[in-house]
Amino acid sequence: MLALAGCGGDGGGTDGGRLSVYLSLPLSGGRAAEGRAAAGGAGRALRRNGGEAGGHMVRVVVLDDTGGSARWTLASAGANARAAAQDSAAIAFIGDLDSGATRASLPITNQAGLVQIAPAPTARDLTHRVSERLTPERYRPSGDQTFLRLYPVGGDLEPCSGFAGTVQFEGGDEAALGYEAMSVVLDAIGEAGADREEVREAILEGGQRRGPFGAYAIDPSGDVSTAGGCP
Repeated sequence: MLALAGCGGDGGGTDGGRLSVYLSLPLSGGRAAEGRAAAGGAGRALRRNGGEAGGHMVRVVVLDDTGGSARWTLASAGANARAAAQDSAAIAFIGDLDSGATRASLPITNQAGLVQIAPAPTARDLTHRVSERLTPERYRPSGDQTFLRLYPVGGDLEPCSGFAGTVQFEGGDEAALGYEAMSVVLDAIGEAGADREEVREAILEGGQRRGPFGAYAIDPSGDVSTAGGCP
């Protein structure tokens, strides 16, 4: 587990509750730098929000989907998703960077009703029917759509310089995507409160947003499209 400084502590909020946002990322092996950059971006978004959203203190739980090996493992990705699914305070799951790891984690978070946000370009069959065998329904045991791929299909992303006037990204796309994924979650909590289903609906029905890559839109399939235009 990777500890993030500046996360919300116990207590606080209008009802004294605390919410958990889980991150499942590679912290070892060939993609460790990308995973740590995404985690750093998410932590930065939470600190910028004062460690809370909608009156609820929020903590980040960062888990390694490699299990200390060279790449993601089925066992680690699944275990991370189960940890989130079994946490009654969990409100969202951010991960994974790899499509294979996402295929392992998504059915578990879906069954638990947790929204899952991939801060990376994952395989198209996670959001669209590619063939008779490769369909997003394979990863939806609950029957509900709970997944957002926070990366434009075919997008060529470059973080806006000085996003929101103060944020400078070190770590490229991964840091910016981690920041935006956490921002999406925090904004949804601020709008919908602490209910998993309502937060999920607020995210997936969120429509237009403006983030580190400029304006973009979230569509019902869980994909995003960019309109450009850095703030």
